[in-house]
Amino acid sequence: MKEDYLDPCNSTYLIEHEKLLNDLIKLYENKKLPNALLFSGYKGIGKFTLSLHLLNYIFDKENYNFEKFIINQNSKFSIQLKDNIFENIILISSEKKNNKIDNIRELKSILSKTTLNKKPRFIILDEIELFNNNSLNSILKVLEEPTDNTYFILINNCQKKLLETIKSRCVEFNVYINPKSRENVIEKFIKDYEIVPSLKYQDSNITPGDYLVFNSICSVHDINFNSDYLSNIDKCLKLYKKNKDITFVKIALYITDTHFFLLASKSLKNFYLINNLKNRIIKTLNDFTNYNLNPNSVFNTISNQFNYEK
Repeated sequence: MKEDYLDPCNSTYLIEHEKLLNDLIKLYENKKLPNALLFSGYKGIGKFTLSLHLLNYIFDKENYNFEKFIINQNSKFSIQLKDNIFENIILISSEKKNNKIDNIRELKSILSKTTLNKKPRFIILDEIELFNNNSLNSILKVLEEPTDNTYFILINNCQKKLLETIKSRCVEFNVYINPKSRENVIEKFIKDYEIVPSLKYQDSNITPGDYLVFNSICSVHDINFNSDYLSNIDKCLKLYKKNKDITFVKIALYITDTHFFLLASKSLKNFYLINNLKNRIIKTLNDFTNYNLNPNSVFNTISNQFNYEK
């Protein structure tokens, strides 16, 4: 079972995005908050958490610790939000598989009705870049015909190029975390959640959110970063084939990036050769998911590339 801390809905405190939150709150208090917000940035840097803190301020201000930016997980609002029964907030997510065209059509019907408490309604569209074109076209129609007191928060993890027509209907905020802050957040997670580290984060640009997920999966499936590179890649591909979870391929990409970074740092004279090999393997891994290739064939291709250059 997933640890509670892996669910972003359980994020309690905000780190590194306090200024942006303050800016959003000021816009809301001055009745200038855009009806369609687009938070863009790498997956796992806290965009969803930022959204939660904004919503907690708006709907649960009396229980929100504004001084320390901490959500009260035991408040009635937080409990209803986690159970997805708070009527003023609707979450549609690619990860939760509720981003189908029928769900978007149902959303349009819901938005035509006012809420019982007359408070604003917020629609969170998580991983908007992964929604299919039919769903995006339906969302576009909803954005073009906004209803009163309704706000949209679109979370873009930049995994694919987002339709320009969607971006043009939103006010975009680029969310960023610098390398030092990234390490500080991960170290805080490790301490607070009593995590036993299974992978290194110092020599990579892994985001805090991805670190939590990757570390947990590596611990459960005994993916050891001190093991042979090809053995880890083989294990990831087989786990993907068994579970159909794209996270295993993302871990394989992370392992590849980290492995070749360390190789290059030890042999600067061969930097370009090592970097070219890394790029070819990354392309092979991306082709694996994009074209639904056979895992064994993909592993053999990577193994041949790796051993040939080695």
